[in-house]
Formats: sequence, C-alpha cells, structure tokens
Amino acid sequence: MPAAKVMARGKMRMNKALFDRLLEHVGFSAHDATVLAEFHPRIAPAFPDMAASFYKHQLQDHITRRVLHDDAQVKRLMRSMQQWLSELFLAPRDEAYLQRRLRIGVMHVEVGLLPDFVFTAMADMRGGLRRRVGALGVESARKEACLVALDRSLDLELALITGSQHEVDRYRDMVDVAPEMIHGVDREGRFVFINRTEELRLGRDRHDLLGTQLEALVLPEDRQILRDHFDRVFSMGSSSCEVRMRTVAGEVMYAEILAVARRDGVSGEFTVSRAYVRDITERRRVERELRESQSLARLGAMAAVVAHEVRNPLAGISGAVQIIGEALPTDAPERAIVREIVERIAALNGAVNDMLLYARPRLPKPAPLALRRLAGDVIALARADRGFGSSGVHLEGEDVVCLADAELLKPVLLNLLVNAAQAKPGGAIRVATGTADGFGFLSVEDDGPGIPDSLRERVFVPFFTTKHQGSGLGLSIAKRLVDAHQGSIRIERAASGGARIVVALPLATGS
Repeated sequence: MPAAKVMARGKMRMNKALFDRLLEHVGFSAHDATVLAEFHPRIAPAFPDMAASFYKHQLQDHITRRVLHDDAQVKRLMRSMQQWLSELFLAPRDEAYLQRRLRIGVMHVEVGLLPDFVFTAMADMRGGLRRRVGALGVESARKEACLVALDRSLDLELALITGSQHEVDRYRDMVDVAPEMIHGVDREGRFVFINRTEELRLGRDRHDLLGTQLEALVLPEDRQILRDHFDRVFSMGSSSCEVRMRTVAGEVMYAEILAVARRDGVSGEFTVSRAYVRDITERRRVERELRESQSLARLGAMAAVVAHEVRNPLAGISGAVQIIGEALPTDAPERAIVREIVERIAALNGAVNDMLLYARPRLPKPAPLALRRLAGDVIALARADRGFGSSGVHLEGEDVVCLADAELLKPVLLNLLVNAAQAKPGGAIRVATGTADGFGFLSVEDDGPGIPDSLRERVFVPFFTTKHQGSGLGLSIAKRLVDAHQGSIRIERAASGGARIVVALPLATGS
C-alpha cells in the first residue's frame, strides 16, 4: 500500500471531530492560542539559536548521527524547525494543522528516526521554550499563562506526531513482508529504509545499507541514469528509471525503480523518496533472446548467401594462389607474399565458417562424454594452433561424465584455450573439471589482466570483440552451443586476477 494511502487512512482515523476531542483532552483553548500569538514576537528572534542548539545536542547521539548524516540535511531540518516553532505560536488548530502534524510523524519514520527521538526531542524543546519565556521581562502571571499554553500545545504535538508514527509503523510491518522490493532514500540517495524482500534479493544486510548510497549498488555506467532520476524525484515529486544493480553474489539484476517523494510536514520540501523496485531481469532476458532469434533468422539467411557466394570462390582463389607459389623458385622472395595471401584467405574462410556455425548450428547429439579426456584432446589441438603460442597448460580434476556432443564442444573449448593464451602470451593456463550444483563443469583460467565487470555481459554479444583481429563470434558461438546442451557458461575473476570461464553441462545418468 503506497504511503499516500497510509496518510489517507491516518486522516480518516484522526478526523476533525477526534482532533477536537484531543484538543479538549489536553485543555488547549482559544485563550491559549491568543496568549501564544501575543508572545510570538518576543520569542521568535530566538528560534534560529534554539534550532541550532537543538540539533547540536541531538547529533551527540550516534544513532541520530547515522540518520542525520550531512550538513545540508541538518540545515533543512533547522529551517523546518524554525517554521514549526512559528506555527506552534501562531497557527490555528484546524484541519490543515492536523494534517501537517501527522505528516511530520510520517517523515520521522521515513528517515529512520526512532520514537525515542520524538520524546527526547520534545522534552528538549519544552525545556528550551520554558527557559526563553522565563527570561522575558514580563509579569509572572502572563509568563505562567504562556507556559501553560505551551505545555498544552506541546502535549498536543506529541500526541499527533506519535499517533501518526504508530500508524506508519503498522504500514512498515506490512511493507517489510511484501513480495515487492521497497526502499526509501533521502535527497542524497542514501538508504533510510529497506524492506526484507530487497535485503534478501540483494543478499546484503539492510542494517549495513542504512546510510549508504543506492548508487554504490548500481553498475558504474548506469549511475548517471540514477542521478537524473533523483533530480526528477526531488524536483517533480516522482520518477521512474531502469538501472542494473549488482547483488552480493555478483549477479547483475535489471531493476525498474518507481519512486514518489514525500514532503516535509512543515517546510513542504521534498525530503525522502519511497521507491518500489521491480526485478525485470527475466523480462530483459526474454526480450534479448527474442531479438537474438530475430537477428539469427536474418543472419542465417545472409550466411547461406555468403557460404554460396564467398566460401566456394575463396577455395578456388586459395588453390590457384598455392599453385602459383609452388611454381616459383624455392628462393623467390614472392613465396613469402604467397604464404601471406593463403593465410589471409584461410582467416577469411574461418570467419565465414564461424558465421555459419553461429547462425545455423546443428542440434547436439548428446552421449556420455568424459570431460577430462575431451579437455586433453583439445589441449593437444590447441598446441598445434598458431594463435596459441607458448602458453603452458595444466589439466586437473576428476573425469566427470556428462551428456554432451563432443564434436560441438571441441570448438568451444578450443576457443576458450586460444583466448586464454592470447590474454597473456606465454602465461599459465589452468583447465579443471569437476561437479557443482548438480552439473559437471569444465573451466579455463588464465593469469592475464582479466575481463572488466562492465564487459562481462557484452563479450557474449555477437561481433563484439576487444581484439585487433577476430570475428567477435568466438564466445557467442560458445554460448550458443553450450545453451543448446541445456548448459550454461559464465565468466568469473580468477584468484590470479585473470579470467576464469566455466562451462556447466548436464551430468550423465549415474554420474
């Protein structure tokens, strides 16, 4: 239930008739209002000092410091307090007054101030006002009348504010167990509240998050989107945006944030925002797969044309060039040029083959497959690949048996090995097999510079590459072939700082 509805319920529960009975209960009368208005000009000059002294005292408490964490926030609250003090002396006790006071109680809960704060704050304010009145050079009878009126007015304030707090506390209990993720932030984007659902989804202790910035959980490239969102919330009152958030497990969660700002009950300024967060990761995944399937359909048609119009002529050109090269004298310098041409044609033919494999892979023919044995065979192939270089490979782990198509997995593993070798030429590569979470896995780890977090999702996008050469299809093909096996592929950061790519595959029955 949105906070606005809670306020509506609060208004219904404490209607004007109930408010009037409360006025009668504390004894506040029209005479008291007249006396307070008479004393206002004498006390008002002290309001700025009283507000400053009040917050200086309150900030000595470590819990309050955690909630009121910066100078800008405290200055806004000091301005609100001065206005509140003026209303205490001058405002008519009508319906508008009632609703402003109820909103103050709501605001205390929204920013995370405990009920204890309200009681101690009201006691401090009562003492300060009594001292100011007592120091005035007026007759004692008038002072006593003012002090009585002040006590009655402050009793009324306390009843209204704490009553609204109890109402919002009940609401917050419902929010805490709601299936949706809900949180509150202040104008600086710091958490003042986070419900249990969001705590569990992010995998972070909410007590540790209080006072920290929501921006810290958002991927760096999306933080400007969040800042613009906050600007709209606290200038216009509401906003929505989509950002990517990082969970404690390292997962990226696509989040849709719908936020509504709340106004300070006295100043009318927007001070905190209540946000409803929707996990749209699955929706984005489905949309991405739909786009990919549409792209693949177009790519498949184009690949068929390329295969017919390009691959066959390439084979003829390569053969002709090799015949020309063989006809040259063994010491002719043109032989080196011929070899370069043949290698370039072979690379171009490989790119065409990659496109065909990505666009129209055949369906897997799963059979029991020993991953360690497969890894050993592919490592031998990799060492014969020119792009592999002199990197050393260490193979370890148990010989896990999975249901997989060996011929489709060989190019996957070969690509991972070549990528690892190119990440750090001459470096060390570690290949491991094993089981985890009911799947068999095969991992390839290098000791290179690693893959930045911002690129981990993009490396599986077709034609994306960080290399000077290459089609940008290697990891896309790997993911497509692994997905066809009902498996998964992910990128992790290795202990050495390099990249660790893990392929998980279904285990064979009985493994």
